[in-house]
Amino acid sequence: MSPTSMIWITVLSMAVFHHSMVFGGDLGINYGRTGNDLPSPKAVVDFLTKNLNYAIPLVRLFDANLEFLEALRGTNLVVTVGVPNVLLTHIASSQNVANSWVNDHIKSFVSPNGVKLSTFNQSYPYFAFASDPSLFSLEYASFRCQKLVLIDGIYEYYKLFDAMVDAFVTAMARAVGKEDVKIVVSETGWPTEGNEPCTSIANANIYNSNLKKHVIEKGCTPRRADLNLEAYINSMFNEN
Repeated sequence: MSPTSMIWITVLSMAVFHHSMVFGGDLGINYGRTGNDLPSPKAVVDFLTKNLNYAIPLVRLFDANLEFLEALRGTNLVVTVGVPNVLLTHIASSQNVANSWVNDHIKSFVSPNGVKLSTFNQSYPYFAFASDPSLFSLEYASFRCQKLVLIDGIYEYYKLFDAMVDAFVTAMARAVGKEDVKIVVSETGWPTEGNEPCTSIANANIYNSNLKKHVIEKGCTPRRADLNLEAYINSMFNEN
């Protein structure tokens, strides 16, 4: 089976579990472009909007790719655009520089008041589990644990994902002086190969399916009941 065919199977599987944006949170997918023989941006947009009929309404780009942004014109997909790491320091140097970057790369593609800023966090329970499986069970790392694993004051944790997100929330609260900061889990997921037996198609399917259920149906963490969690599976394509 070709890499592209495997991508559509992954996306279709995700769409089955994505009901709408009326539950606690919402789930999207990262659109990386470093793989081989990838479909064109227009083909990707057509697939998400026509074939899937917006069953996956959120897409995250790693940079302001003009070809993909142009393909998005006239659609109702919600798009998050990342800033390349090499530009972060420059863009963060002043509000004027940040505004200029948005005006040059984003503004012409969105409606007025359509640009919002969020704080991004990457949460990969896989890496914590794979680094030392004796510390965390596979069940705790893949949303299947039925027994209490961690207590942090009044907060109880049955899911490693929640504990990782809340650790970031706590760090942000200390840094900015408040907890009600919009948090977006910009990357999460589980690899299908490369570190067996931790990695496998079965483990990836279990993690992604349970992640979708947790984000869409619950959409919060023990520390942030008002989080309205937004998360992105990494990624749409098998990248190099």
